[in-house]
Amino acid sequence: MAYPTLSAQSSTIQALTRNEIQASDGGTIRGQDLNADNYYRIVITHEPILPADVTTLQDYFDANRNTVITTTTLSDQNTYECLLVTEPVIDDISKTHKKAVWTLEGVRN
Repeated sequence: MAYPTLSAQSSTIQALTRNEIQASDGGTIRGQDLNADNYYRIVITHEPILPADVTTLQDYFDANRNTVITTTTLSDQNTYECLLVTEPVIDDISKTHKKAVWTLEGVRN
């Protein structure tokens, strides 16, 4: 499923690590990397957008909250396969425009 196309988009990307730490009774500690690929958190911001765009994002979240989606970020031009972690957080920036921020997590293609 492709990410919806809206203007005024910016993104930040953070590499995440998923490690499992195991400790034995004798005090030995072992860490295991659980990443098959690099795993990323992507925060996408749409600002300014119109109320109709907010509805588009909310409808998209409701329809795809458990679906792997594909998005290409503007900040690094890479394509990611992600899950939506949070529904869009909406803030008013004026009487007619809003700001939407949401978080995705996934792997880079």
